[in-house]
Amino acid sequence: MTTRLPPLPMRPAFVEKLWGGISIGLLPAKQRPGHTPARTSAVGESWEVADLPEGQSVVDQHPICRTFTDMPLGAVVARHGPALIGTAHPPGRFPILVKLIDAAEPLSVQVHPGADYAASHPGTFSKDEAWLVVDVNAGGCVLHGFVDGVSRELFVDAVKMGLPHELMRSVPVKRGDVLHVSPGVVHAIGAGVVILEVQEPSDTTFRVWDYNRTDASGQQRPLHLASALEVARFGPQPAALSTPRTDGQGLTMLCETRSFSMAALDVNGDTPRRLPVPTTHALVLHAEGGECVTLVHDGVSLDVPRGGSCVLPASCGHVDFPALGAPARVIVMR
Repeated sequence: MTTRLPPLPMRPAFVEKLWGGISIGLLPAKQRPGHTPARTSAVGESWEVADLPEGQSVVDQHPICRTFTDMPLGAVVARHGPALIGTAHPPGRFPILVKLIDAAEPLSVQVHPGADYAASHPGTFSKDEAWLVVDVNAGGCVLHGFVDGVSRELFVDAVKMGLPHELMRSVPVKRGDVLHVSPGVVHAIGAGVVILEVQEPSDTTFRVWDYNRTDASGQQRPLHLASALEVARFGPQPAALSTPRTDGQGLTMLCETRSFSMAALDVNGDTPRRLPVPTTHALVLHAEGGECVTLVHDGVSLDVPRGGSCVLPASCGHVDFPALGAPARVIVMR
């Protein structure tokens, strides 16, 4: 790689949803000019790092990346290719999508396809994902897969009666829990749960049940039961909660799949840390714990308030987290 790119702090794209709330807009990172949602309520998603036709995050204004200010992420990918995304991925789009999701009300019961289905159905894309619970009200839970003994026929009957959620595993969650939601696992985020989601770059969702909700015009959102049944996983279900493991160097692996990984790193406390960036992958940093994460690259300091995100291009080499006596936690995804 001949081009060496700097860290790219991002401005998200906000998405309003019927089930959205106010939690995302209250995060410190969303109090800055250009980072504030247009509305204070009904913000369901913040697309922190996104390169999809449906939405793009944009490089923020900062001295560390002056020449990239206001560029959509997709434009940086098109211009710099492997210098941004690394050598492990084909050029074309950023290889992961990172979101914050605020479920003030339950999300629809839904499922996502895998690579085999996507390969034979043009216009659909595989969607493997993982969730880190960053906030939750008392009693908050998610639905993840079916209880024992649920057949395709039983599930179809439950959908017709408006009761598919009654056949699903309800998993109580707390802050810091991590769940892997692989393609084919029928799922829903429960009310009062805020998550950080990393996933394959796809917005393909097959909605099974939406509690008969209507939008402002009185219309119900479309359902996709036939497609969902083609990809839904029946029989034995995968475990819901992931088990973190620590590498002994301060990095805690939260979830790792063939498509992405999610890890946690404690920084800015009493010990300086260096994070190498491999030439094979870009990294995405999300400030999750403490009020602010501070990193340094080539002598230039960048502050990422809690709830904010930054892309570390594969060509940037490394970043340093100075010892500031103000412990913070950063989530590292690739």
